[in-house]
Amino acid sequence: MNNRTIYEDLVDLTIALSNERRIETLMSRVVEAAMRLSNAEGAAIFTLDRLARHLHRVSFNYRGLTEGSQSEARIAIYGKSLQLNLQEPAAFAVSTATAVNLADINSAAGYDFSNIRQMDKAIGFQTSSLVIAPLIHGDQTIGILQLVNVRDKATGAVGALPDFLLRPLQSFAAHAAVAIWNTRLLEENQRLIRQLGRQNEELLQENSRLLNKVARKVVKPKGLVGDSPPIERAYGLIARAACSAVPILLRGETGTGKEMMANFIHSSSERSGKPFVAQNCAALPESLLESELFGYVKGAFTGAVANKPGLAHEAHQGTLFLDEIGDMPLSLQAKVLRLLQEGEVRRVGSTKADYVDVRIVAATNVNLEEKIERGEFRKDLFYRLNVFPIVVPPLRERPSDIPKLVNHFLAIAAGNIGR
Repeated sequence: MNNRTIYEDLVDLTIALSNERRIETLMSRVVEAAMRLSNAEGAAIFTLDRLARHLHRVSFNYRGLTEGSQSEARIAIYGKSLQLNLQEPAAFAVSTATAVNLADINSAAGYDFSNIRQMDKAIGFQTSSLVIAPLIHGDQTIGILQLVNVRDKATGAVGALPDFLLRPLQSFAAHAAVAIWNTRLLEENQRLIRQLGRQNEELLQENSRLLNKVARKVVKPKGLVGDSPPIERAYGLIARAACSAVPILLRGETGTGKEMMANFIHSSSERSGKPFVAQNCAALPESLLESELFGYVKGAFTGAVANKPGLAHEAHQGTLFLDEIGDMPLSLQAKVLRLLQEGEVRRVGSTKADYVDVRIVAATNVNLEEKIERGEFRKDLFYRLNVFPIVVPPLRERPSDIPKLVNHFLAIAAGNIGR
């Protein structure tokens, strides 16, 4: 490969990258182009998280095995002592903004290749040579481009990247970093535009309701018995909350009727003609709860033989009731927060986001403030849910309702035996 050919390839690649607008496709094209340029058996892109503490693999191609989505493969930038993990070659490249070019990792001294070998084991691969080029945008390193098993085009021998190709690869990595940065920025801008559009639409709908003075009559369901001051206060709050789209947090002890109240909120709202979907967050383990709430795509895990929508999809334009939300795992709380903020749902195993219109009603019988102090519940999610809190009183605080409840249940029992 002469200098002219390399130059022409770089120009073609730069033009191709500048025209790509989808981040997943862009990542795949960068990986494929890097493999062609270097004659490597495999390539991967890792990007830094927002705290710059870990590199996450977001795209790779090893002998035709590809994966465009963020996987469990990640590399820590810092060690247990919170010092830079410079023995890890990827962390070294990110921290020093310099390329790593090793002919054989089995004989290279000074580096720890345990992450490489662990990733190889997961996909049945064996890395010999290793090249890492930092992805730098301006003065900020955003990730790395990693090449494995570079082969000499003349002899086919695996070794380090030749010197005459290292500089072109670094140039390509710089162009790729700009393209990745700009594409992410474009996607973020489009997301914000969608969010602003939804918020403007909500404001227009709310203004229309206020200007037309639409007063929706709230009718107490037959199953809700009682007229004591505590329960009447709860009914009054529900009547006020029903006409809006804000999230509602029902708080109360077990057995106080929080799900019935949630159904009351839904039936009293403008979404009453749409689905009311309920899920107890304490009833399923984390993995099952995630796929139940957000759905999954075919092949996401063993037994996923077809695409399946989640409860969030089923509740589109209706109400999603999340019971016992205080018992939801932290990792899923982040996805619920995303649903609340953006209306965004990402199915298990998918790289694409779906957008739904759901009203969230959550319930808990635990003290969420204490869980926040213990690091078991996200503070930002609490503030998003606690926009309109309603306390459902226990029966001991409404003793005047006991005779009515007795009569109510006696009437049901009598009806069941034909009296």
